[in-house]
Amino acid sequence: MDFPTYFRILKKYLGDGATIPEFFRELIEMITDDDAEDIISASGITSDKADSTLISYTKPKRGFTKKMANQLLYRVNSANMTESIESRPDETIQLLANEFNTYYPDITAENASQRIPEIFVDFIREKAGMGISTTAQKATFINQSNQLKKQYGQFLLTEANNCCAFPGCDRPLILTRGGLASENYEVSTIEKDKDAEPLNLIALCPDCFLTYQAESRKKIVTALKNVKKILVSAHNSQQSISDMKLDSGIVSVLTSLNKLKFDEYDISYDPKQLTDKISPENNRTLYQLVKNQVIDNYLTIQKIIINLDKQGRIDYEDIQYQMRSMYKKLKAAKHGNLEIFNTISEKLHKATLQDIYFCQMIVSYFIQKCEVLE
Repeated sequence: MDFPTYFRILKKYLGDGATIPEFFRELIEMITDDDAEDIISASGITSDKADSTLISYTKPKRGFTKKMANQLLYRVNSANMTESIESRPDETIQLLANEFNTYYPDITAENASQRIPEIFVDFIREKAGMGISTTAQKATFINQSNQLKKQYGQFLLTEANNCCAFPGCDRPLILTRGGLASENYEVSTIEKDKDAEPLNLIALCPDCFLTYQAESRKKIVTALKNVKKILVSAHNSQQSISDMKLDSGIVSVLTSLNKLKFDEYDISYDPKQLTDKISPENNRTLYQLVKNQVIDNYLTIQKIIINLDKQGRIDYEDIQYQMRSMYKKLKAAKHGNLEIFNTISEKLHKATLQDIYFCQMIVSYFIQKCEVLE
């Protein structure tokens, strides 16, 4: 079966009289949690050509583009489509299953709501250039996850704050239905060629989990590694830190910054909301960490900086230049916000030999001051 055939059958039984462009938009919103227009726009389709382009994707031997597939890939929420199918009359589900059974003999009225979304997700993964996992392979992945969940599951759920850790997903990993809570997550290794130990494990929603098992792109693996670093730090930071230790750590980082080399850039004083610098939708983990650090420690760090500058133990303008310089270089190299945050924090950590959490607090402070992530 190809996508145009898949689309035709779904529209026949689920379309309720919608036009092709209308149902295509419904289908996008059925398989994701996102607004269809946002995905269409992000796929490079202008509004004046949207309808004709969507129609062309349903023509024989066509299908949606790789660019659209990549927009859909890690936004998939197949449970939405399952619920949509299950909400239809039994007769409609039976007719839908009968027609799909011609192409997939295993599909029945009982499993149609699960299998039909799986087929759409496979279309997306294949068009995005990823391999399609067989039923046996998927079962193996789930079995491996179940073994890891027994040993590390609760720890990883807590670390991820019960939300899918994949950038841009943020789907809840604990579902509540009828007053009962149920876990809805899997555990994946981040770097698949390394041991399954806590620093290389992460909790993901079932859709992101299965997609990631077929993932081989270095940039995606790096993105997940960056999320993990921040999750680890945020989890560790929840342990109590005395005011004395906090002050001492911040002072040590600031007074050691002269070990860094820097270039001069114009200093920016353009105050912006944190949401203007870090998107909560795309970088929930980083946004939450910076938000908490800014709320909890901004005034403390500012007071320490003012006092150290007055005492001549630091040159505040020099530190501003250093932070600005590192940010500009990383931004020019087209690094994302997660990578920029981790890279600057680790650079401070190596130069000052102070706890990475104190270094992250300094970076969070300068994010709020608009020297980083302007």
